[in-house]
Amino acid sequence: MGKKLDKRFVLTDDSLNSYGFRVLTAGGRLDRFMKNPVMLWMHFRDEGCQYWGESKPIGHWEDIEVKDGVISAKPFFDLAEELSILICKKVEEGTINATSIGLSVIATSKDASVLLPGQTRETVTEWELLEASFVDIPANANAVRLYGPSDNTLALSLKNDVNFIPSLQTLKSNQPMKLKETLSAVLAFFGIPKEKASETELTDEQLKSLDAELERLQGEVNSKTAELAAKTTELANAKASHQQELSAKDSEIATLKASDAALKQQVENLKKSATDSPDLHSDTEPLDKGDIDDVDKLLAYAKEHDDYQSVIDAAGKLGMLD
Repeated sequence: MGKKLDKRFVLTDDSLNSYGFRVLTAGGRLDRFMKNPVMLWMHFRDEGCQYWGESKPIGHWEDIEVKDGVISAKPFFDLAEELSILICKKVEEGTINATSIGLSVIATSKDASVLLPGQTRETVTEWELLEASFVDIPANANAVRLYGPSDNTLALSLKNDVNFIPSLQTLKSNQPMKLKETLSAVLAFFGIPKEKASETELTDEQLKSLDAELERLQGEVNSKTAELAAKTTELANAKASHQQELSAKDSEIATLKASDAALKQQVENLKKSATDSPDLHSDTEPLDKGDIDDVDKLLAYAKEHDDYQSVIDAAGKLGMLD
């Protein structure tokens, strides 16, 4: 016969713990835990401790819920042993109200998207939930318990968790940044002479101003890049339009050339037709009626225009050839 408390406890969430890392709720594998939601005291499990010797589970968890990045549940105490009875009473009285999970780490990440300010170790992105315990102080060495690949337990501490949660490489704040003579642009920005470079330490405010200037310059670069892209597009469009105009002009010129050739051919055909005609000559001009009666003018006309046939015809009409 046991006792269920109608009080929900947070087992874990996405927040940063006191050891400098966090466990992403979304990456948790709960199937194994759901089948056996064991509840321990301080993560002790048949391995012996200076307080309770060979410690057994004190109950299990019910109404397990995953919501808004939080895993929570309600405790059920089996009341089978002194420890279970004692912890149940202390939880009821509010003396103990903290919980902690025991997990097996599957994967971690140092990607900026999963890191929080102040984090010193990588984020646990994939993990398996093995048990959840009541603890006295959740910030102590047993507040989060890691289980190794062979299921041997490992109480979390900065000395023995390094193989499970890799540390992040960060700059120490007590090591100020010093300048070099080769950083001429930075020296010019702060107005620092080259000979003073090696002995000058940058303050946080100077670094912030430098960062702000870099952001401003990056903004200008982005703006100029966008402007250049727009100009390039505009030039390409203008070039394409000009090419279309040139093609249209070339087509017009070709049409005109073809028309000119056709006209020339028509002229040649007319000339040929006039030369072959017995009554016409390409260079012949009609005789003036006033010239027909004058034989000298007829002969002069025939010689000038090489058109003796017209003169002969005119003389025949006048009866001069009878």
